[in-house]
Amino acid sequence: MIIWDRTNLLENSNNVTHISIDQVQEDLSKWILDKYGDECTNGEVMCFTEYSRNGHIFCANPNYCNLGRWYDWAYIVFEENGKEVFYPSKILCFVYVNNHMDVVFTTCTSVDRSRDHYKLSYQWDKYKSDGRDVIDSQSADCLNSHCLVVEENDIIYQIKPRSMWEKEIL
Repeated sequence: MIIWDRTNLLENSNNVTHISIDQVQEDLSKWILDKYGDECTNGEVMCFTEYSRNGHIFCANPNYCNLGRWYDWAYIVFEENGKEVFYPSKILCFVYVNNHMDVVFTTCTSVDRSRDHYKLSYQWDKYKSDGRDVIDSQSADCLNSHCLVVEENDIIYQIKPRSMWEKEIL
């Protein structure tokens, strides 16, 4: 059983809203139970929709204010060839297990920086397998900062930082 809690466990908020399981995507629910079910007491997985880190509040809610889904995008730090790289990733939820917070997300694979007509954005491809978004998780410590994206089917347009706009336009 998955228990959804709107509060941020680390902030000790008393404002709790339980979200019914039918509001959560079936694939995500199955993935969470498969990944974390054995690690939890009483078969309950504690999922959270908000998490604070380094002054940023990250949100992922299957029914935000009863208006529908709201999933923040953030840069998640991965290590490739001994270097830290940042990939825009859609946060799906936060899971608290064994006194540790994980972030559950989907991410992108490759960026096409060769197209010069994308002056204010980078074009990324969603990371997919068998036509479905790949769900993954890591320690919430991998969250870096928010990023602004526009989703268009399987293409993600990451908006460049505002500090780059003048250079790109002129």
